[in-house]
Amino acid sequence: MNEEQLEINLNPVSGNALRRTLENGEFLTLIETQVPAGEMDKAAATQRLAVLEKTVLSQENGNTALAIVDNPARPDWKAVEYAAGLPENTRDRHLVYLSGANMDRASVSELIQMAENAGLRNIVPVSGNIPGEVKNARDCKKIPFTESTIILQMLAERGSFFTGATVNPFQYTPYTLLGSYYKLIKKFNCGAGFMITQTGWDMLKLQALSWYLTRRDIHFPKIARLTLLSPEKVENIKAGNSPGIKISRDMSKLLTEELTYSKSLFESVQYRRLELQAAGCRLMGFSGIQISGVESPAKAEFILKRINAALKEYATFDHWLSEYNSFMATTEMAPFSNDYRMFDRILYRNYPYDNPPETKELPPPSVSSAEKIGFYLKSFFFSRADRQRAGNGRLLKKLTANCAGCNSCRLPQKNFVCCQTCPMGLVNGICGNVNADGNCPLTGKECVHHKIIRLAHWRNNLPEQEKLLTE
Repeated sequence: MNEEQLEINLNPVSGNALRRTLENGEFLTLIETQVPAGEMDKAAATQRLAVLEKTVLSQENGNTALAIVDNPARPDWKAVEYAAGLPENTRDRHLVYLSGANMDRASVSELIQMAENAGLRNIVPVSGNIPGEVKNARDCKKIPFTESTIILQMLAERGSFFTGATVNPFQYTPYTLLGSYYKLIKKFNCGAGFMITQTGWDMLKLQALSWYLTRRDIHFPKIARLTLLSPEKVENIKAGNSPGIKISRDMSKLLTEELTYSKSLFESVQYRRLELQAAGCRLMGFSGIQISGVESPAKAEFILKRINAALKEYATFDHWLSEYNSFMATTEMAPFSNDYRMFDRILYRNYPYDNPPETKELPPPSVSSAEKIGFYLKSFFFSRADRQRAGNGRLLKKLTANCAGCNSCRLPQKNFVCCQTCPMGLVNGICGNVNADGNCPLTGKECVHHKIIRLAHWRNNLPEQEKLLTE
């Protein structure tokens, strides 16, 4: 158990085994499993889940469980329904994801009721990914998305759930990084009691997130999502077919080289990388890890034993860092050379309590003369738009602010950028799928939330973007 983990607020919790594990500072290892694809019979799939659960829960260290996620290829069967097939007396040990993709609020509410009735207490809401067949913003806007912040609020109203917040810390521009952090804070404000990261290999970014939260005196349990790579997963990631997962040129080159190894050597390298990531996460103050890419009970058992051994092997940060640097050599994890790093001398030491790090100044915001003129014009015409009927001045809003015509105007709070123009309709902040350069993956243009934060920096009102929460 590590010093940072002990700083979690310890509250007496009964009736929820996973929550007790996290809030007691015990390191948790989750095996991620998807709802099976359409060709598998539901009864057979439920039996497969039971075998996997038995394997995972029977491990020696005891702090193991499942993370059950939706499968985009099986929209008719939700993770909540799949998890309801678990034995009643163990359902509180596992995490269940609830995706807002292709779901309106009424549909989400039905799933929440189903989870409550089934005794599923640990829920991780996600806004969901853009379906692979959707290639442009117009088609995306036809699909309903219920944002994760909204789902968190809906869950909080029930009062019977322990909820998690997802975050993608693998961001490399100032505004995508701040956008991810700000949205995480909003999720905590909506009732989330722990957080889970996106998959990534940049340990510097995981440590930066841990340092950021520690410096802000925010001590919620943190879980890092890790992936056991297979040749198929490597090819998908390199091709950009894994939403939200960012990979540097160096890392892509390294993986390409590993694909030339024999099957046994390739697997050995992936296991070692996973072990080092797991041990590093614990030493950085993370409360647990969630491992995807484990397809069978036998592989889950093998992985859990190796992870447990690695956690025992690396007792100090310095020992781990020496081995990690030796394994990764000079592999650069950032996708471009001028990436923004919030702290200096990170990944050289654990959190320095005796000399807490200062955050680096943001580079000057790039705001063109045309943008400045447009901002002043919009602030003149629409300074009271949030207190007027949404239809007031809609034509002028459309011409000057690309107004989406929603029922409540938020232009004054969003630096006169219409957040509703996000193709997914996300109004509370940046999504995890934003490109490394801050552009929207669908439009190829600057993400609206990236623009909102960039203009907030120009106006010296960045802290407000963390507080604003929109229904």
